[in-house]
Amino acid sequence: MLEHRLCKTISLFGSQDKICSNEFFRKPEVIKHLDKVRFIDLSSSCQSDLKASLLKKINQRHKAKQASKNRVYSPKQDLNILEQSGQLLEDGDVDVVVAGATHTTAEVIRAAISSVGVQKGKRSINSCFVLHNQETIYLYGDAAVIE
Repeated sequence: MLEHRLCKTISLFGSQDKICSNEFFRKPEVIKHLDKVRFIDLSSSCQSDLKASLLKKINQRHKAKQASKNRVYSPKQDLNILEQSGQLLEDGDVDVVVAGATHTTAEVIRAAISSVGVQKGKRSINSCFVLHNQETIYLYGDAAVIE
């Protein structure tokens, strides 16, 4: 994505050491772009302020949603990766979230609706797959998404 100038920076969630230990990140064509990669590891102590801020915002949103339905609210103590990335997207800290390799379509969509929501006046959502093969980028509509 960086090589084809589809984006200026990429944010990756997880430990930089663990992510970069993957064979993919040792390729010369990837190494030359690592300066444009932001690693977000909310399990590290140096990013505890960011984690606390995200958790507070997500809890406020969930509390308001539960109150509107007259339900008892139980604050979250931790966040999953989809909630973290969704809140960063909602806050404008990232422009797009790519997910789904290790999460189901349903999990990704629930997190997106919970954090960003559906545009006012719209009743449906969609999803797509982005595949990169050599020189070509393919975009496939996700037939599993009906709502």
